[in-house]
Amino acid sequence: MKRLNLKILCSRSTAIAVMGLTALHAAAQSEAYPTHPIQLVVPSAVAGAADQLARMVSGALSGALKQQVVVINAPGASGVIGVQKVTSAKADGYTVLFGFNQLTTINPHLIPNLRYTNLSVSIVTLRRIGTPADERTT
Repeated sequence: MKRLNLKILCSRSTAIAVMGLTALHAAAQSEAYPTHPIQLVVPSAVAGAADQLARMVSGALSGALKQQVVVINAPGASGVIGVQKVTSAKADGYTVLFGFNQLTTINPHLIPNLRYTNLSVSIVTLRRIGTPADERTT
């Protein structure tokens, strides 16, 4: 199985994220974007794989957008706390979810009275990112 270079993976992920944020901006506002720091909400614990990847992407996004991208960890309740933080924020493109597929595919079936069963937000899929635990060893 081919391994992707982490630098290439981050640059591709950043490019796709910038395109997604640009599309959100065009639909949401007509003023210059971004005019203040962007919050990148990670619904998992600090120092985990998702947090580390979000911090790499946020650094690249900060450079590309010429604006600070702040990573905010909101762990707990299988990611529900982080998603609720994003869905309750103003829909202006300054609060972005850095999530994983469990939030939209598994949680709605396992958690009763989930407040975000029908996400009315734009979902930008960066790419399936593998970790060493995902790879087969033969």
